Amino acid sequence: MSLNKKMFPVASASSPSFNILTWTGNGGERSLTGLGFQPDWVIIRKRDTSDNTYHYNSTSGAALRYQLNGSATVTSYSTSYFKSFDADGFSVYGEHNTSSNSFVAWCWKFTGGTTSTDTNCATDSSVQVNDDFNMALIQTDDNLGSPGTFGHGLSTTPTFSFLREYPGGGSEVTYCYTTAFDGSHDGFSLSGSFSVFSTSLAAPTSTCLEGGAYKSYTAWSFANSDICKIGTYTGTGSSGLSVTTGFATNFVMVKASGRYTAVFDSVRGGTKRLYWSLDSSESDSATHWEIDFGSNGFTINGTNSQINQNGDTYVYLAFSINT
Repeated sequence: MSLNKKMFPVASASSPSFNILTWTGNGGERSLTGLGFQPDWVIIRKRDTSDNTYHYNSTSGAALRYQLNGSATVTSYSTSYFKSFDADGFSVYGEHNTSSNSFVAWCWKFTGGTTSTDTNCATDSSVQVNDDFNMALIQTDDNLGSPGTFGHGLSTTPTFSFLREYPGGGSEVTYCYTTAFDGSHDGFSLSGSFSVFSTSLAAPTSTCLEGGAYKSYTAWSFANSDICKIGTYTGTGSSGLSVTTGFATNFVMVKASGRYTAVFDSVRGGTKRLYWSLDSSESDSATHWEIDFGSNGFTINGTNSQINQNGDTYVYLAFSINT
C-alpha cells in the first residue's frame, strides 16, 4: 500500500484542522488514515489522468458528491465514491481508489460534524464553525428569501467564500467570492478561465453572507488566521517573487482574471500543478511552474502567465498543515 503524508507544524496550540493525503489506488473500498483529525471537507483529485475535482462535506453527508469544476448537479452516490468521514481520515469506494492511479485529498476540519443553527440573517443556516482558525462550513436547507442572506457563524467577517447551489442546480457552477482583490466584493467561477467580475451580491458582513434570492446554498468561508491567509500579489514575470503569509505554508490556490484556478502544495511538490477549474491531469515543470514553500510564506519561481504574468494581480488562498 502506498500512502504518503507530510506534516509541517506551525506555532499553534489549537487542534489540527488542515492536512493533505496522497495515495496510489489499489482497487475497491479503502480507509485512508493519518490526517490527525476527522475531516469535514475533503476535496479529492485524481492526479495522473484527466478527471474532475470532487468534494464532500460532513454536513451534507458522505454520499453527496459535489464537483468544483463544471456544473454537474450535486448527486448522491451511496456505494461508488466517498464512504465516510473517520476519526483519523476518511474511507472511499472504488471510484476514488482505482488501481494504479495517483490521488490527492485536501482536508479541513471544522467541528467534526457537529452543526448549530445560525438565526442572525434573513434565512436560518446550519453551520460548523472553527473559530480557532476562522473557518466555517455553512448550509441553507430552505430557499433564501430576498435579499438572500444567511449567517456564516464566524466571529469575524470572512474574506473568501466558496458558494455552490444546493441541492440541485444542474446548470449551477461553484463561485468564489472575495474582498481581497481591491476591497470591493469580486467573484469568479471555478469552471474554466473566466474573468474576475464585480458581483452584485452584497459583501459579507460580520454575521451574514448573501446568495442569489430563492436558492439554497452550501458555502465554505475563510478569514485570515494562524493557518490561513487570503491575499494578492502582482506578477513580475521573473523568478523570486516572494509572498509572506506569516506561517509555514504548504498549500496555495492562485487565480488571476482570465486565468485558470491552479493549486500547488508541498506534499505533491511545488512544481506539480493541478487545476480546480479544469479537468486536466497533473503537470510537472520546474522551469515555468515552480513554487517554493517556506517557513513564512511561499516564493514563486515559475514564470508561466497562470501564476506570474508581469503586471497581473493574483488572489491566493494559502494554508498551513498544522499538527
